Amino acid sequence: MRAGTTEEDGRIALIQSDIWIGFPRAEQVLDRLQGMIEAPRQTRMPGLLVHGASGIGKTMIARNLSRKYAPEYDPASGITRTPLLLLQAPPAPDERRFYLHILAAVGAPATALSARAQNVASLEVRVIALLRDLGLRMIMIDEVHNLLAGTHREQRRFLNVLRYLSNELEVSLVCLGVSEAVDAIRGDIQLARRLDEHHLPNWRDDAEFSDMIQTLIAAMPLEKKSNLKVKSLKQVLALTGGVTLRIFALVKDLSIDAIITGEECITDDAIAKWTPVWSRHANPHRRLQKSRVWSRTRCPRLSRRCQTSCCQVGCLGWRRPTTVMMRNYWLISESIPRMAPPWTSTSTRLRRRRLPTPHGLTQILFDL
Repeated sequence: MRAGTTEEDGRIALIQSDIWIGFPRAEQVLDRLQGMIEAPRQTRMPGLLVHGASGIGKTMIARNLSRKYAPEYDPASGITRTPLLLLQAPPAPDERRFYLHILAAVGAPATALSARAQNVASLEVRVIALLRDLGLRMIMIDEVHNLLAGTHREQRRFLNVLRYLSNELEVSLVCLGVSEAVDAIRGDIQLARRLDEHHLPNWRDDAEFSDMIQTLIAAMPLEKKSNLKVKSLKQVLALTGGVTLRIFALVKDLSIDAIITGEECITDDAIAKWTPVWSRHANPHRRLQKSRVWSRTRCPRLSRRCQTSCCQVGCLGWRRPTTVMMRNYWLISESIPRMAPPWTSTSTRLRRRRLPTPHGLTQILFDL
């Protein structure tokens, strides 16, 4: 490794910072949100629910829009106009905590309020008055799937609060979260009908992914151009699972290595040799694959009650195809004769019998 210079440190710091790449699917969501925030006020304002896998880019889209509609101070009225309010859903569906978050976000913390003024009814009146004076046009709530952490009654009350704010202020409501967010919003039928669903899928091996990855690599401050083969792009997709956060982490890691080693470009060999530094940047399937032993081991046990093939598991209620990880579980535990299925008593005697199979594995049969 070379000794880092000031220029190299500056480029590495630039790579490590947040980078916005305007790929088509993100621009499509931004255009839709921009049209909603600039639409005239109506009795029932339009809403949107953006959902997708964790790390797909929902929060980056929300923050990019919030920078476009940042608060502006109006010297004539002495009020800071806030057309867009970006919030994160509280860890649990709590009305009081949500109102306190809103007050803190608009610069009016409730610390100066008395204990009596911090009840839900007083906070509700104060929040409505402040948001109306700010000229609010849209409320964006990230991590909306946190609603599922509460009881059904708490979820319904929190959803009623969201619908009430949208009706009272005549603002658009936008919710962002993972796929479970759809279940959270559907708890209120009236609110679910107001929010159009927009799904952000994982990246696939197509022209859109190729354009995005090439644009991302071109945005890296490298001195040489990176000419990657189609095989390398497919390997990037396989390593990251098509998640935007992991793709960005991979490209940034390779770019920093290229600056340190003096290569100044991302090569096919670098992608082939790349391994994730942190486990959260690795594809879950690839993480499991590293820990698997690809040898002939015992096939999961069968019982007369299951009557499934040697590539299925039935005794424990599993009905999915056998994976090598499941085989390794039985190989490592070495406790198959002592483990009784859940539908047997501890006094049941289990007799193990090995039968040859066409797959070359050892089939284990438990007889009662």
